[in-house]
Amino acid sequence: MKKIVLKDGEEIYTPWLTVDEAAKYCGYKRSTFYAKRKKFPVPYAGDEGNQRYHIMVLDAWMEKMNMDREWVYEPVSSTVDKESA
Repeated sequence: MKKIVLKDGEEIYTPWLTVDEAAKYCGYKRSTFYAKRKKFPVPYAGDEGNQRYHIMVLDAWMEKMNMDREWVYEPVSSTVDKESA
């Protein structure tokens, strides 16, 4: 959750992040976040100039990107010493 301190000193907490905050949350630079968003669209609230990303949506989005990657499992061959077996 993101903490916001209002002008009167009141603190509120929100799961909604700006573009820059969302990029940082995901571990990307802003430009990388936009590039990945083109390939893997992520829902957001607001309009194009005032986007807000929900933390739970970002978590699911990152998981989806990881699942959609081509994964090739190549087992490591091991040699067993016949004398110790």
